[in-house]
Amino acid sequence: NYKRVFPDWNMTNSLLVVEKVISSGASRVPVPIDKEAAKEDQLLVWLSLSRKYGDDVQLLDKQSAWPENSRKVCDMLLFFYQQVAALPDERSANLVRYLTTSE
Repeated sequence: NYKRVFPDWNMTNSLLVVEKVISSGASRVPVPIDKEAAKEDQLLVWLSLSRKYGDDVQLLDKQSAWPENSRKVCDMLLFFYQQVAALPDERSANLVRYLTTSE
């Protein structure tokens, strides 16, 4: 129940982003990823994370430390998702494609 967890979350925009990502793959026609734009947007999101959480963002690279820092990690992952969802639709879809298909 998203409304209970995130009462002020604009679900319409979030669902539009998810819909674009899913529908872009549903046609089986590959949608090109603008890697440079995705890298720029990823950097913007990480900078926002760093400004808000400081050195704690390093926890995201240490999955073994997640259990004892679960609340902070969940907060950071949620903030990360919110920052991606706040991008214009095409850019957020491009970034999600990049993040889910890159090594």
